[in-house]
Amino acid sequence: LPATILPLLLPDLPVVGWWPGDPSLSEEINRRLIETCDRIIVDSRRFADPLARFREMAEPGPPFSDLAWQRLRGWRDLTSGLFDGPVFEEYPSLLESIRVTYAGQEGDTTLPGRGPMAAEAILLACWAGSRLKWSPQRSMSRISFERQTFSEHQGSGAPGQVLSLTLVAPGAVFTLRRAGVLDCVTATVGLPGTCPVPRTVRVVERDESALLCRALERAGRDPVHDNAVYLAAAMRSNDEEVPA
Repeated sequence: LPATILPLLLPDLPVVGWWPGDPSLSEEINRRLIETCDRIIVDSRRFADPLARFREMAEPGPPFSDLAWQRLRGWRDLTSGLFDGPVFEEYPSLLESIRVTYAGQEGDTTLPGRGPMAAEAILLACWAGSRLKWSPQRSMSRISFERQTFSEHQGSGAPGQVLSLTLVAPGAVFTLRRAGVLDCVTATVGLPGTCPVPRTVRVVERDESALLCRALERAGRDPVHDNAVYLAAAMRSNDEEVPA
């Protein structure tokens, strides 16, 4: 395969590799192709073992763009917006736990946070953990996942979609929850002595072509994405070191 593809490349032009499936990034034949690219585009929603792939993506090499990361942009913006204003600015340093719920499929017996469809939940949780400067050990003890099948959450959308994000601090709960089938997300902040007032906004999931265009527009590395991937990879490594 490399002998077929590499002679077709034009000199002095950027090379972007788009890998729409579930590549084993550590296999020698794939590494030869990856090393010739200036950027690799993947979709981690299609990964059968997201934690293993994130570990491979954390290895030295060209930068990665992930279409799943692009899908989460609205969720990341809304999460950051929960802490706007002087009333809430102290809470990020007080957060004690993160919980992500995501849509699964009937018959999936893997542990929540593992296996197919868990990639976007892992990325969102690890993004939040990395922004909070949590260590891998602290992240493992404070990040949890829940998978809901379609029978439990009808109309939630495609398997792998994030359904809710909950961040808990002493005396406060910050929640984002997908609301029905209209691509709407409801944000709620619960504080002592206050009545939570939900705010609903639309978060549209773009199609693959729009996500691909967005990924191609970025030049260089995205350190925020890289930090989330590094945290996921480190959590996987620590998990493997714990005896069963």
